[in-house]
Amino acid sequence: MADTHTLRPDESFRVWTESEGDRIIVRALGELDLASSSRFEEELERALAAEVSTVVVDLGMVTFIDSTGLRALLSATERSRVSVRQFGIRKEVSGAVRRALDVTGMAEKLPFVD
Repeated sequence: MADTHTLRPDESFRVWTESEGDRIIVRALGELDLASSSRFEEELERALAAEVSTVVVDLGMVTFIDSTGLRALLSATERSRVSVRQFGIRKEVSGAVRRALDVTGMAEKLPFVD
């Protein structure tokens, strides 16, 4: 399997999960946009359906995010409230993600964790 921290020349996005005790970390790398948001949403769905207490999203390696990626985060936040799972986005997001969150006002609508 390819290194999860780099993209192959034929890729623009990668998403994977890692278990840490009773929580799952969903990590994304590359461009989170219309072409990749469905894969991202599928990973979020699987993580939220797992028998864990907490799901954390790591966007520190995301180089671009559009409205479909932001919508996926908002939808996962809403689903976590229904499933009574703790859900949060790591505060250390990439600069591209921080700009998108600030410009759209989504930073106030999403839960962040250390």
